[in-house]
Amino acid sequence: MKKSLLLATLVGSLALSCIIEPDGVQSSNPEVSELIRHLYSDLGRQYTLTIGTSPRDGGTVRREPNSAVTTYKSGSEVRLTAVPASGYRFVKWSGARSDTTATVTVLMNADLTLTANFEYTVRPQYSLVVNADPNQGGTVTRSPSKAVYTEGDTVTVRASARQDYRFTGWSGALNDTSESVTIVMTSNMVLTANFIEDYLDAYALRIRIEPSGAGTVTRNPDRGVFYAGGAWVDLTAVPSAGYEFDGWSGAASGSANPLRIQMNGERIVTAVFRER
Repeated sequence: MKKSLLLATLVGSLALSCIIEPDGVQSSNPEVSELIRHLYSDLGRQYTLTIGTSPRDGGTVRREPNSAVTTYKSGSEVRLTAVPASGYRFVKWSGARSDTTATVTVLMNADLTLTANFEYTVRPQYSLVVNADPNQGGTVTRSPSKAVYTEGDTVTVRASARQDYRFTGWSGALNDTSESVTIVMTSNMVLTANFIEDYLDAYALRIRIEPSGAGTVTRNPDRGVFYAGGAWVDLTAVPSAGYEFDGWSGAASGSANPLRIQMNGERIVTAVFRER
């Protein structure tokens, strides 16, 4: 015998009845039949709840029930609580909700994505180490001069060559040939001012990447852009994810990696990469 379910639906003051059989829905009102078909078919669906945090280390999100579950039956309610990490506070939700309260309850009637947004209550601090290479080649000053800087602080760093030397550029946290540079503190940094003796010729070594973003090139020694005439420099090509090193072009050729070149003139070297 077929089992059937009698569903009574009150629409305004009109009571309607319909029979939901295993093989379909029967009703004297076609609109009611369609509505119940939709509700009936939705009962077995599963929806995904995707949770994120911004910044990533700003905190975590606790979900109830069962924080390990990411899919829920249609109609389930999930309670979410944003928990700030040390030094952060919760600001608001974004995505499927925009509440500013740390705890919200969401109804799983579709795939949902929510992000818990946090901000610093205590901003991190970073160190800035400055050097001169060689040490007797000149001096480096910074303004303001502090032991540590708060994230986002700007610092002006100036290189001054001593007699019989000249400044050739910065290396480390920045590659630049301006004697005075301004940097924004976003991490611990080391910045080196490079000098050469006045009587030496200096030549620029410029590195290009093809295609752009496919990798990087490190140089040893790293003296910024300019090197004393006759100096040897080792270049190492480092591919980005999804790429591999293909070879050198410009002032160098072949596929040796690392590559050693001598600075007896201006050099433009291109590192060529290809997709894996």
